[in-house]
Amino acid sequence: MQILFGIAFLGIITGLIGFIFHAFGKEKKYFVAATFGTLVGFIGLTTLLVIQGFSQGFSQIQPYNILAWFMLLTYFFAENKYRMRILGALFMPVVTITMITPIITGTKKAVSTTTLKSQFFTDLHVVLILVSLTLFFLAFSEAVIYILKVRALKAHNSTALDDRLPSLEKLETIFLGTFNIGWISMTCGLLIALLSIDYSSNEWANDTKIIWGLAIWVFYSILFFMHMMKKIDPRNLARSVTFLFVVVITFWVALSINAIGPTASQPAIEQGAS
Repeated sequence: MQILFGIAFLGIITGLIGFIFHAFGKEKKYFVAATFGTLVGFIGLTTLLVIQGFSQGFSQIQPYNILAWFMLLTYFFAENKYRMRILGALFMPVVTITMITPIITGTKKAVSTTTLKSQFFTDLHVVLILVSLTLFFLAFSEAVIYILKVRALKAHNSTALDDRLPSLEKLETIFLGTFNIGWISMTCGLLIALLSIDYSSNEWANDTKIIWGLAIWVFYSILFFMHMMKKIDPRNLARSVTFLFVVVITFWVALSINAIGPTASQPAIEQGAS
């Protein structure tokens, strides 16, 4: 297990470094090396999750590894469809943080600590939340790219980033689409949880995930409805999404360190790999 985790992590780190070099150097060889490294990481992580799922049960897989897998899959889809060559330099750091979080914090493996009425609703809730987080992190990366493009055009540098990015109009469509679908996924995931929580148990009332999750959803919903009512333009929405990203990361750290906490019986490095 640790070998597979090491291969996956090494591939992701290689991809991260290559994408950063490509973002600054613009040389194709860096992009090719980064893509290959990321693909190796994705294959290694996929193999790890499949083996863990059949040997330990899918509910016991490290949730951060599942989230990283969703993010890698989404990256390959987005890059293949939209050809945003600098997306990897913004998106892969988040994937890397996702992979190392359980190693640093010693986070427990259990996907969910909240009592729901059925395993089906628990699994559906978890999948929707992981998808929504993946899309939100992607929207953050697209927001930064959109802002960079706007600033380049505002500086009358119309050719800036054109070789690695779609037009501003297409970038806006991609960003808004990702943002909207992410909100829908998060809303559905939270509704399923709220409708299927076993309220006779006292665990849910003290669950930090619920408190922080609802707080993030409120911020997300405010931006969503302001956008739908045309009270905020795409540029300011992109700026707001970058701010909300900081809020989400704060939630992430607080949840990992305080709400879930370390598992004394298992070393942190083993929890990241197993």
